[in-house]
Amino acid sequence: MKKQFLILLLCISANANAEIYKCTDASGATSYQQKPCQKTDNSYAIDVKTGTHIAITEKKDERLQQELERQRRAIEEQKKRQLEKQWDEGAKAEQVITQALIQNNPKKFSIYAIPPYRINQLPPVAQQFKHRLPEIEKLRRLAAQKALETNQCTRVEADELSPRSSKTQLVVLVDCSSGKSFYFKESELIQ
Repeated sequence: MKKQFLILLLCISANANAEIYKCTDASGATSYQQKPCQKTDNSYAIDVKTGTHIAITEKKDERLQQELERQRRAIEEQKKRQLEKQWDEGAKAEQVITQALIQNNPKKFSIYAIPPYRINQLPPVAQQFKHRLPEIEKLRRLAAQKALETNQCTRVEADELSPRSSKTQLVVLVDCSSGKSFYFKESELIQ
């Protein structure tokens, strides 16, 4: 029996990637073939390189588990894309307000003072807070307005999320044409 199996393996070794199936029918007769066994037979897939075998039912279970995992990852990715779309839409609504403020006050704001953040092109410091993108855009606008209210800032030149930001407290950096810089915590901006 082992000799038959070895001869079969040698014959098939030219096509090392092909699977070999060990089939046992209802009467107990065992055969080795390159095609899957009949549904009524007990089936094993044999790895030609290692000689190990696995029951076809186990192999089907493994494939089923892989397919379920692939589907789970696809659903998670779709949910992630939907959330990012919501964050981006919320941010765009805030950016419209900010851009109107800049256009209506050209003496107080450089045209590039508060460049819009895009969900797929966030600066590294903002990347970790992308789930709060609409809030970030609102805070940037509020920080610029607060800097102007101090009378130490005559024109806002730049307004960015600061690396000082943490999970519990966002911080916005505002640079003015006077050379003065301001750091505003979100707790100072939203009262």
